[in-house]
Amino acid sequence: MLKPKKEIFKKEIKRDPFLETVNKIEASIEKNSKDYLKILGGIVLFVIIISFLINSRNINKEIVSSSIGNALVALDKGDVENAKFQFETLLNDHSGSAGIEVVHYYLGKIAYERGDYQIAKEYLDAFINSGFSIDLLTYGSAVMTSDILSKSENYEEAINLISEKIEKSTDNYLKQKLIIEKAKLLIKSGENVRGLALLDELNQSDSISSGLKSDIEEIIGKYQT
Repeated sequence: MLKPKKEIFKKEIKRDPFLETVNKIEASIEKNSKDYLKILGGIVLFVIIISFLINSRNINKEIVSSSIGNALVALDKGDVENAKFQFETLLNDHSGSAGIEVVHYYLGKIAYERGDYQIAKEYLDAFINSGFSIDLLTYGSAVMTSDILSKSENYEEAINLISEKIEKSTDNYLKQKLIIEKAKLLIKSGENVRGLALLDELNQSDSISSGLKSDIEEIIGKYQT
C-alpha cells in the first residue's frame, strides 16, 4: 500500500524559515565571525556550516536543511544521543552525498568526547582525508586526531598532522592556535627547547591576540627553567 502523499501548501513552497534565517545572517557572520563566536559559540558554528553546505553546488539542500540541520541543533542543545542517531542514520542513508563529510566530523567528535578514541579516529580520518574545508572543523579534527595519536605516544605523526594543517590554514587566528598545539606536542614528546622556542617566536608576533598571548605565557612559565 502506497504511503499517502504529504499535502503541500503554498506557504511551504514560498518560504523556508530555516534557510531564510541562514541567508539573513550569513553576510554578518563573514564580517564579524570572531565576535559572533565569542558570544554565541556553537550556534554560529552551526550556521556557518549550514551556509557553506547550502552554497555548495552539488549539495542536496533538502538534506542540509532537515537532516544535518536537525542533528546540529540537537547537538547544540546537548541532546547528544539524538544527534548521534540522526548523524548515523544520515550516514547510512546518504553515504557518498556532498556534505556528508560533516557527519564524519561530528560522529568523530562525539566519540572523542566519550573517550571512544579508536572509533573517533576512524571518523576523523575519514573527514580529514575527504579534503572538506571549513577552517573551524579542520582545526578541530586536527587537534582531536593529534591528541589521540599522542595518547599512544605517536608524537611524530601527531606533529606532522598539525604541521600540515598549519601550512594549509587560511585563518590567522586558527593557524596560531595550531602552532600552540604543535608546541605543546613538542614539549609533551620531550622536545622542550623546540616547543618553547616556537611559542616564544609566536609570542613576538604583532598579530597575536591578548587571549592567545596569555595562553602562551602560561605555558612558557610552566616549562621554562
